[in-house]
Amino acid sequence: MRSIFSTFLQQDLLTQALIANEGELTPELEEILIINTSDMQEKVASFVEEIKLRENKIEYHKKQAQELVEKNEKIETEINKLEQVLLLALERYGTPNKTGNKIIDFTNEYASIRIMESKSVQTIIEDEKLIPSKFITIEQREPVEKISKKDIKAAIDAGEKVPGASLKRVTSLTIK
Repeated sequence: MRSIFSTFLQQDLLTQALIANEGELTPELEEILIINTSDMQEKVASFVEEIKLRENKIEYHKKQAQELVEKNEKIETEINKLEQVLLLALERYGTPNKTGNKIIDFTNEYASIRIMESKSVQTIIEDEKLIPSKFITIEQREPVEKISKKDIKAAIDAGEKVPGASLKRVTSLTIK
């Protein structure tokens, strides 16, 4: 079986032969034409089948990727739930360390385990439009407004009310 390119070339040669014969279709040219047409149809069908097969593989891989994303999201949710249980255990049974954070520290046959809480304060921007201009700077590289959470935190800590912002105490878990 010839390649699709040699079939195209044969078709061009056949067309030139027909032109040279002033359009007269001889039995020999007719037989070649029938063979070329059949061969071309087989080749095109084969290419189309291969393209469809590869498109189906792409769709299958996209579906697999989405399923993996969903599985990861489920696992992350499970991890968050387990961490919440550990935070409760830490709150009840942890002992304060030098900084006042609670800690559970032990070694078992599998690993040395240290669970620590870290209490920090996050600056939450609730509405950027309400933030006073003194907390907004313009970046030099890109003309983009940037809100200084650090300055907002310092202002709130000093007793100033900052519209559109608040502080939130966050307890995080560190497992080593």
